[in-house]
Amino acid sequence: ATHHFAALAMVLVIGATAAWSAANVRVERSQIENFQTDQPIRIADETLNTVFAGTSYLDIVVTSDEVDGLLDADRMTNVASLQAYAEEQPYVTETRSIADALTELHGALNPNSKTSLPETADAVAQYLLLYESTGDSADLENEIDRDYQRALIRVYMNSHYTGDERTAVEALEAYIENQFNEPGLSAQLSGRVFVDYHWMQQLEMGHTRSILISACLVFLVAALLFRSITLGLLSLAPVMAAVLGVYGIMGALGIFIEPATSMFAAISIGIGID
Repeated sequence: ATHHFAALAMVLVIGATAAWSAANVRVERSQIENFQTDQPIRIADETLNTVFAGTSYLDIVVTSDEVDGLLDADRMTNVASLQAYAEEQPYVTETRSIADALTELHGALNPNSKTSLPETADAVAQYLLLYESTGDSADLENEIDRDYQRALIRVYMNSHYTGDERTAVEALEAYIENQFNEPGLSAQLSGRVFVDYHWMQQLEMGHTRSILISACLVFLVAALLFRSITLGLLSLAPVMAAVLGVYGIMGALGIFIEPATSMFAAISIGIGID
C-alpha cells in the first residue's frame, strides 16, 4: 500500500504504451481470412477478386412512386448518372443496370446520336419492348420490374474488407440524398456490402459504448464501497490497464475488432476487476 503511487505511475506508463499501439486497432471484418491461404476456397476468392468482378456486391434499388415511372427519359438518365458515380468509387469493378441495355440499343439504332440514352418516354418504352420481343423476356427481370416502377443497379466490388466497402457506401448514400432523390423518385442501398456496413457500424458504436458504461459502473461501485471519489478513480487503473493491454496487443499484431474478437474487452474488464 505504501508504493501505490509508484504502482500507479507504472500503470500509466504501460497504459500510454498500450494506448499508442491500440490506436492502430481497426474495426474490420473479412470472412475469407478465417481460411488458410492455401485452402481452395481462399484461392478461389482471390481469383474472383483479381480476375473477375469480385465476390462482394452492393445493390441500389431505384423506386418510382407510380407505375411506368421509370420510362421517363430524365429519370433513366439519373439512373445512369448514379450508376456512373458508383463506378468511380474505390474497389468497384463493375456495375449493371437497365441503363446498360438501353444504352446499347440506342447506340445500335442511332449511331450518330449525341446522347447515350433515348430522349423521350416513348423511345424508352419502345426500346424495352424491342429488347423483350427479340430475346428472352426474363433477361430484364433482374434489372427492372414489369411495372417499370423499380429498377436495380448492382455494384460489384473486389475487396472483402468491410472497411474498404465503407467508403463506397457512405459516398453513395450522400450522392443519393443530395443529388438523386427527387419528388416521385428515390433510391435505397441494399445487398451484402450494405448489410456488412451497418453490422460493423453498430458493432463499433455498441462496443465503445459498452466499455464506457462498464468503466463508469466500476468507478461508481468502487467509489460507493470506499466512500471516496479518489479511490474510485484509482480502482479504474487496473481495469483500464487490462483493457488497453488487450487492445495494445491487438493493434501490434494486426488483429481486427470484429464479432469474434469484440468479446475480449468484456473478458479484460473482468480480469481488471479481479
